[in-house]
Amino acid sequence: MSTANNFLGKIVKIKVDRPLGSKHPKHSFIYPVNYGYVPNTISGDGEELDAYILGTFEPLDEFTGKCIAIIHRTNDDDDKLIVVPEDKTYSDAEIMALTEFQERFFTSIIIREDNILKESNVSFHPSLYILTGPPGVGKTTISNELAQSLDKSVVIEGDDIYNQVVSSHVSPWKEGNHLEIFWEICLNTIDIYLKNNYNVVFNYIISPKDLNILKTKFKNYTLRFSVLLANKETLLARDSKRPLDCQMHERCIILLEKFQTQYVSSNNIINTTNASVKDIINTLKTDDKFII
Repeated sequence: MSTANNFLGKIVKIKVDRPLGSKHPKHSFIYPVNYGYVPNTISGDGEELDAYILGTFEPLDEFTGKCIAIIHRTNDDDDKLIVVPEDKTYSDAEIMALTEFQERFFTSIIIREDNILKESNVSFHPSLYILTGPPGVGKTTISNELAQSLDKSVVIEGDDIYNQVVSSHVSPWKEGNHLEIFWEICLNTIDIYLKNNYNVVFNYIISPKDLNILKTKFKNYTLRFSVLLANKETLLARDSKRPLDCQMHERCIILLEKFQTQYVSSNNIINTTNASVKDIINTLKTDDKFII
């Protein structure tokens, strides 16, 4: 019905090939309204898109008016535009009554512009993907690849937000950090994107307490949470490839052990040691065990 949908609410020019008062070439009934088609279009039956013209009371050769509705034949894969003068409108009941002479042979529904808008709003519901784990497990790489695989998506790197503070910067694991304002910024940023129908991929070092805050704040959205882990040798090897000022050294192992303790019974763990990024992303998107 995509071709017909494009005409809803629009001004349409109709070529009339069966004017009011004419006889159907096969079934011999008389047309009580003007009936025609939109030139250079194709409907579900392979023919040009047909249209009923309502609100005019004399035979016509052509007509330009507003498409206020579509009759969609559910048992015939065909659509009929309802076109009227711009100053007129008809209820669903009136449309069905005026087209009953032909539509009585089919099962159909009436589609309005409001129906299409409601369906489009319902059909896309953004999700929040939350990735955590110690440095070296691949959070950044997986986040970026995951976002690339989603429609209308954004990546929010927690580290990038935390490191916006330059002067008086204190590491998040030390006293005097700015984690409180950091989380306020993260929550507000995620909220803005979700409300504007963006899928959000957020990664950071997330404790069970932080996770509960996220779950409460975004309870009306689908949340997919994953704890990315890897073995010690892999973490240290990956860490050694970072720029010197970004290397975490033994803190990688400290955080690994912390995550293993905090999420020991979690069903959301993914071991990235030997797994491919493609497989991890597919698992995150399709396995419902990651929904929290």
